[in-house]
Amino acid sequence: MGCWAHARRKFHEAKIAQGKKPIGKADMALSTIQKLYRIETQIKSLPVAQRLSVRQEKSLPILATFKQWLYTSEQQVLPKTKLGEAILYTLNQWDKLVTYTDDGHRNSKNQWHNTV
Repeated sequence: MGCWAHARRKFHEAKIAQGKKPIGKADMALSTIQKLYRIETQIKSLPVAQRLSVRQEKSLPILATFKQWLYTSEQQVLPKTKLGEAILYTLNQWDKLVTYTDDGHRNSKNQWHNTV
């Protein structure tokens, strides 16, 4: 499984590198990751079948939109920038990052540690 905390950290570094600019792409990515984390927080005590159902109903659409945004942003951002590195890392880890949505048994804790 991939680790969303690492992906989030890379976007956080990109946000720091952007300085005091108004809300940008790094902020959008961080906001999306926060939405996913919030879902996991809300469902952590649910039974396995219900967790899977909520992940597929709520998380998958967010992930699909985020993946499309990553592909679009990849074409707009220089790859050697902090933001470019964050986007590329996330795309390269994508299959591992989304495995938690395939199984309600998977404990997303490993994927989300320190993501708040």
